[in-house]
Amino acid sequence: MPNAASPGHAPVSRWKLFSFAVPAVPISAMGLPLVVHLPPFYAGTFGIGLTTVGAIFMLARFWDVFTDPVLGILSDKFETRWGRRRHWIVLSVPIMMLSVVMIFMPAGGVTPNYLIFWLFVLYAGWTLITISHMSWGAELTPDYNERSRVQGAREVALILGMVFVLTLLILFVPPGEPAIALAVWVLLGVNMAAGPFLFRSIMADVADHDTVITGQHRTGLFYSMLTSTSKFGAPSDAQSSGGVAAD
Repeated sequence: MPNAASPGHAPVSRWKLFSFAVPAVPISAMGLPLVVHLPPFYAGTFGIGLTTVGAIFMLARFWDVFTDPVLGILSDKFETRWGRRRHWIVLSVPIMMLSVVMIFMPAGGVTPNYLIFWLFVLYAGWTLITISHMSWGAELTPDYNERSRVQGAREVALILGMVFVLTLLILFVPPGEPAIALAVWVLLGVNMAAGPFLFRSIMADVADHDTVITGQHRTGLFYSMLTSTSKFGAPSDAQSSGGVAAD
């Protein structure tokens, strides 16, 4: 069925849509083990203590909230021949790869300073790639309907990343009802993605309206504020659950 793009606007090709959405899979897949497995891992295996680990993750989350608008503005300000987003995505990948290795595979003794340093680095790289990726999606097409397709494809990829991690966990749990559990996780994931999908689709048009009014390109700033406001409740939720919520 042909895409419902507005007259005068070419639809985003399926290949371009797929290529844009694919990075969301590893971005999402990393979040679950980060917030679920790392706190007890550092508190138990390395003996740092659950209270100390919880405080470190809370500080890292506050740092994450602070860096959202800063890196969003940075993403808007510097344009290269590759555009305003792609070079930031490329830059964030080695930052995330190094910090993931240091966080998930620490060598030798680990101190609270070690954990908080690499968490800060990890969240900075994660924020940079997330905001740049969302903002890039808003700039792939000026068409209203196509922007919904773009952000929808990204949300599907995010869900697939979470389902992929959860499916891997099924391989290591005792026999039970993994098919039913997986179905419930998928349904919950679709439900949780509906809100972010709508907000992120609408934000592209808000940024366009702002450009018309002010003459400034501030897409990165708008998406950074969207992600930042969604994290304000994360530290308090983390204290009650023993972990940290991730975007």
